[in-house]
Amino acid sequence: MTASTAAYDAIKLGDWVMGAENNDYGDMIGIVTAIKKTEDIHVDFSPFCYPAKSIPEIEKRFSSIYNTPVLFNELYLNDVIMAPETLIRLTQFRIDQITYMGHLRYGYEKKAKLI
Repeated sequence: MTASTAAYDAIKLGDWVMGAENNDYGDMIGIVTAIKKTEDIHVDFSPFCYPAKSIPEIEKRFSSIYNTPVLFNELYLNDVIMAPETLIRLTQFRIDQITYMGHLRYGYEKKAKLI
């Protein structure tokens, strides 16, 4: 299978995707490495260069999930199995635009929390 229906668009092998907000990998960006007949989508979240300011937030999220302190470089991010509805397709954007959105989104979230 080469395509699967996601939150906003059909996802294909090689697409850049972002985890939807309501899951453990929410707002994390990765590339689709495989799509299985069971609708399981394998995503590699490791190639994206996360803003340094977002790393503590990611560590805090996964430390809470695993109920033990976890460092970002200890996370297994290179083959995460996701359901199609937990992903948003970003392939219409260039990687520099995706990176910019990651930085922009972090700044926006911090400002939103202050209001």
